[in-house]
Amino acid sequence: MGSTLTLNLIGGIALLLWGLHMIHNGMVRSYSTELRRLTGVALPHRVHAFFAGVMVTSLQQNRAATG
Repeated sequence: MGSTLTLNLIGGIALLLWGLHMIHNGMVRSYSTELRRLTGVALPHRVHAFFAGVMVTSLQQNRAATG
């Protein structure tokens, strides 16, 4: 029973990591140059980029909790 649980856990983690990898590749292929250009113009300083990241992260978490 313990080995089955361990195998299921490892398989679940592997599927999660593979899914994240696939999403990352899709986003990079789709929006890489556009995002770099947009963030370079809109967020010229690291402080601005930091606060924009904090804001986007907080919005995503609130939206996920609401859903």
